[in-house]
Amino acid sequence: MPKKPHYPVPTGFFRCPPLPEAETAHYLDLGDKVLRKFLKKTLLPDPSVVWRPTGEADGVELFAGESTTSKLGKGVIQYRAKARLHATLDEVSALHAFESRKRCYEYTQLYNHDILDMITLYNCLPRSDAHPLRQVYVKWTAMQSPVPFIHDRDFCFVEAQDTFSLTSGLRGWAFCQHSIALPWCPPLHDTQLKLVRGSIYHTGCVFLETATPGVLDVIYQLATDLKGSIPSYVRKLALRRRARKITVISDFVHARRLMQVPMKTRDELMDTTRSKQCYLCDKPFFGLAKRHNCHGCGEPLLAAFSRECVNQGAHFRRLSRSVSSSQSSVEHTPRNEPEDVVDPILLLTQYGEPLQTEKPSVDLGYLTRYDQPAHREPSRAMLEEKGSDSAEFEDFLNLIAKINAKHNQR
Repeated sequence: MPKKPHYPVPTGFFRCPPLPEAETAHYLDLGDKVLRKFLKKTLLPDPSVVWRPTGEADGVELFAGESTTSKLGKGVIQYRAKARLHATLDEVSALHAFESRKRCYEYTQLYNHDILDMITLYNCLPRSDAHPLRQVYVKWTAMQSPVPFIHDRDFCFVEAQDTFSLTSGLRGWAFCQHSIALPWCPPLHDTQLKLVRGSIYHTGCVFLETATPGVLDVIYQLATDLKGSIPSYVRKLALRRRARKITVISDFVHARRLMQVPMKTRDELMDTTRSKQCYLCDKPFFGLAKRHNCHGCGEPLLAAFSRECVNQGAHFRRLSRSVSSSQSSVEHTPRNEPEDVVDPILLLTQYGEPLQTEKPSVDLGYLTRYDQPAHREPSRAMLEEKGSDSAEFEDFLNLIAKINAKHNQR
């Protein structure tokens, strides 16, 4: 969906006074607590939630959570997504650095297109040389509705980011978001934006190093109450789309690597009109066949061997697939394959009191190996979704398709 005209909002849209030291300390403590609890709920067995597989799309495994307690309200929907990405912890954390309005805007424009706007209200704990991957924010975010006839949502929350260690010697990095109430960030439903204030609870992402250098296991977990009058299948549609977006991180990291490739100037490019064959496949250029230059090596290519993927200012530069692929992985020294296990004592003493457990370590085998296809029977949740609501859901999707088609014709 295209961005809406009211966004981005002016930088001074929320007039936030300086935060007293006591309140800053409060948000630091809150961020520490929610991150600790999020890691416990994500990495360790959690009896309060039963996760049922709901399918796989684009290499992302999706799970719907069913709460076994009454602590969360009826409107809270829980989803979990698991995938494997080609990135490093430093690259992933750099993507989630929001210390300035400019960084927030770049994030919404280049990566998360369903985020209408994002503002860091307070940077409670800036990154430092001692803790380069640790940060605590208070943020406001406006999210676009997946369907045009339902109001967009916004959220005000504290976000904590930090690293942790595995017993194997590998590391992990996580961020967690949890809704808060802020007097100078009130609900905006009665304004021109027509935003409905939603709530998120211990929502975030865990990135785990694997035995393969440059490859991360990622778990994205959401617990969201979108509030307002909204059909249950629209809620699920919105959260499923958001959960599937974790694979975009790989594309974004890859694009940032390509931006570091030295680009040839126009004068350094080979003349495509004088070239008789493609540099990569040696096939001759016939007739009106499209030909391009790789801005990395300057050689002429057939269109099939180039990618228009490097954004430099307002221009996109083409790179050959060979140059592009060379940046898709990071060279590291190979190491022995240890088991991916996390020590709860080591993990939780970093974030507070240790967890009492009979085992010295907890196997993360439930994360599964993504290179092995999983053959499983349809879950009860999947069978239920294909039951009485199936016809209504299909009618709804057909309606959305017609609305989008009319919108594109205008």
